[in-house]
Amino acid sequence: MAAERAEVQHRLDAAESADAGLRQQRARFDEWQRRLAQEQTARERAERNAAAARLGGRDGAGPAVGGSAAVRRVIDRAMSQIGVQYVWGGGNGRGPSRGIPDGLGSPLDRVGFDCSGLMLYAFNGAGVSLPRVSRNQFNAGRKVPISDLRPGDMVFFQNPGAPIHHVALYIGNGKMIEAPYTGASVRVVPLRTRGLLPQATRIF
Repeated sequence: MAAERAEVQHRLDAAESADAGLRQQRARFDEWQRRLAQEQTARERAERNAAAARLGGRDGAGPAVGGSAAVRRVIDRAMSQIGVQYVWGGGNGRGPSRGIPDGLGSPLDRVGFDCSGLMLYAFNGAGVSLPRVSRNQFNAGRKVPISDLRPGDMVFFQNPGAPIHHVALYIGNGKMIEAPYTGASVRVVPLRTRGLLPQATRIF
């Protein structure tokens, strides 16, 4: 019995030691996650502020321009809204607006952008009036293959057998900016390939 008791105590001591080690690993992982989140927030704030500074505080529609100046203005308009909450039906050429209740926690008193509303605001800064919903925005310019994607092109997403349901703005370096879904905010993310249509829409 003494030998069995010693063996049980040994196992208990080992388990307690392992548990303490796991707690320490978890604490280190949580701290790493917090640090990554802080760094991401800082990067987004810097990108948003830089875009707003390039715009010079102009909130209204800009004059009609073309070429690289128009692309830069469109991207900056979108980037200046990083962090604004998603609201279904929200957003217009002047900025974030009240949306439509979507059954997922978006009452009428919330102000923000949905995916196509963000495009309305971005392109309005270069004097372009887009139609309201993503499936109509797909036909608002000329089609280009994804292999020829350039900054300023709109990219679209569709589930098999369903209409286009999402639009985002390609900003270069394999990234896009989007207003994704209820509970999230305007953000920059890597270009997703799942559901991505093989053609983008180019305005400029």
